[in-house]
This record gives sequence, C-alpha cells and structure tokens, in this order.
Amino acid sequence: MKKNQRMMTYLNLFFMLCVIMMSVHCAEPQKLEDATEAPKAQSIDDTPGEEAEAENTTFNVDATSQTDFNYIDLDKYIGADDGVWDLGFRRYVIVQNTEVPVSSAINEVTLTELSSIPEGPWLEDELNITQVYDTWYNYNSVTHVLTPQAQIYVVKTSSGSYVGLSINSYYDGVGSPAIYTLTVKNLSEGGS
Repeated sequence: MKKNQRMMTYLNLFFMLCVIMMSVHCAEPQKLEDATEAPKAQSIDDTPGEEAEAENTTFNVDATSQTDFNYIDLDKYIGADDGVWDLGFRRYVIVQNTEVPVSSAINEVTLTELSSIPEGPWLEDELNITQVYDTWYNYNSVTHVLTPQAQIYVVKTSSGSYVGLSINSYYDGVGSPAIYTLTVKNLSEGGS
C-alpha cells in the first residue's frame, strides 16, 4: 500500500512538473516573424533627446500592432518638428504620407557618405511610393527573418526638409520583430 502511495505521489509530481514546463514554454514570446502573419505596427520611442539636430539620430519605432499604423514625424528627429506624420509603420509594411509623396532609394551610398540631396530618380506618386517601401527587406524563407536591404532612402518630409533614412534593424535586442531601429540625417540643399 505504501508503495502505491509513493508511486502516486511521484506521478502527481511528474504531472505538475509537465504542466509547469508546458506553461513556461507556451508563454515564451515568438522571436521570429511568422510568414503567414499579417503586417502590424503601433507606438514609438518618440523622444528625440538632445541629439535631434546632430548629424545622425537613431531611434526605435514599435510596429507590433496587427491593425494600426504607428505614424512618425521625421522632422522631429532633425529639429524641425511640424507635427505632421511622414512615415507609417505596421509590422513589415511602411507607408509614406501622400500629402508629400516624394521618396527615393539609393543603393551605392551609406548614410554617413550622404551629405546632400541626390538628383533622383524621385518617385512622386502614391503607387510608386508604395513600391519604394515594398522592397526594404530581404526575407529568409527558412528562418522567417527579415533583413533590411543595404540602401538609404531619401524622404521629403511634410515640412519640406529632406532626410536620409537608414533602416538598421527590424528586430530589437532580444529578437522581437517589428521594433525597427532607424537612423535619420538632415540633408542640405543641392545636388550630390
């Protein structure tokens, strides 16, 4: 009889341990983007800090909402905040404010090397703007990881300023998706 009670105690402990392990495992956050998941976005680290007018300003955008875009005003990060959004982020989707739909992607230059407004080509309508930001990443179908393309975007902001934009990462430091790290740089007038 004592042997049966001891066996039942061990089985109960084993069962409780299994339940605890399953609970912990199921509670872990997903670190990689699910390929079948719809785009999303939401809030932002919207504190430009004291370096807003510095050469380059790096900040994070939380784009984790499945339904809502997180709209940011790039002017805020170059010291010319006008309160009008320039780009919107929802998961891996990026949109530009169509009130000032001017953008360009540059492949042969780094943000550090870019010091003036390039001559173009400029995409100035809503359909073409969407195409610029449709190709910002490379997708690995094995790991389901998005990696930013090695390109710089030049964006005309709602205040009329031109900003160089680098998408540094789509994941935060622990691997959570849709937490962009972006760097912006105010560009001077003139050609490249």
